[in-house]
Amino acid sequence: MDLTAIKLKIRSVISISQLAMGAFLLLSGIALYIAPSGRGSSEALIWFMTKADWEYWHTVIGFIMAGSGLIHVDLNFRTLKVLTRRLLG
Repeated sequence: MDLTAIKLKIRSVISISQLAMGAFLLLSGIALYIAPSGRGSSEALIWFMTKADWEYWHTVIGFIMAGSGLIHVDLNFRTLKVLTRRLLG
């Protein structure tokens, strides 16, 4: 397998994982928005997880998505550069 094919597979895996993580962040953001606030609210069950669980996974997936976003930009830098030139020029 040549380097171009490997890079294309990595790009597709990163892009699909970004989509999945974005969907999870949207879902967890909605769960945290509708969660009750105040004392003892961390134990409230929202869609089979506690508010504390939603907060934890929202933070973890957010950091993973930020890291994979940097990889995504690195892998697609040439394309982003061309698109930016077309948009601004």
